[in-house]
Amino acid sequence: MMRKNVLFFSDFGIDDFVAVIFAFFSEEINIVGIVADYGNVSRDDAVEMQLTFVN
Repeated sequence: MMRKNVLFFSDFGIDDFVAVIFAFFSEEINIVGIVADYGNVSRDDAVEMQLTFVN
């Protein structure tokens, strides 16, 4: 099966973080990049959540 390339644009609240974890372990999704922005969470929290996933 061909994997679908996905670029995440998110504010990285807990729901978005769970979606990225799901995608990371999925055999159908290829994460090509992650863009952390902030919306209903603070910029610092969004960056911290994204760095937690990357590291």
